[in-house]
Amino acid sequence: MHIAGDLGVAIKGMVDEFQSASKSNQNIQSIADMQRFIENYPEFRAKSGNVSKHVTLMGEMGRIIDERRLMQVSQVEQVRRGSSACSSRPRLLTRDIEGAGMWHRGPHHCVHNCAGAA
Repeated sequence: MHIAGDLGVAIKGMVDEFQSASKSNQNIQSIADMQRFIENYPEFRAKSGNVSKHVTLMGEMGRIIDERRLMQVSQVEQVRRGSSACSSRPRLLTRDIEGAGMWHRGPHHCVHNCAGAA
């Protein structure tokens, strides 16, 4: 999975916080510990569902990014932006992407909508 940045860091923080709360709930040794657990359980349960949902979404996003080779597509887009929009190099890169199954567009497609490009 290639997902990083602020979203990944935020979700990792949620997971770490939830794991910490889970560990504290496992150490019930007194009536006061039981009472605190019961008082905090609704919040704990909500956090559990929230963490599970976010981890599942991150996993699905990672799967889609890998399946569609979006990191490679992003690299190619960066190369394309650094070269002339209608030069032969971007068209060759587009051909390579289509050949690798990264995305499928018509053989005469110009992403930059170049006038007269085919």
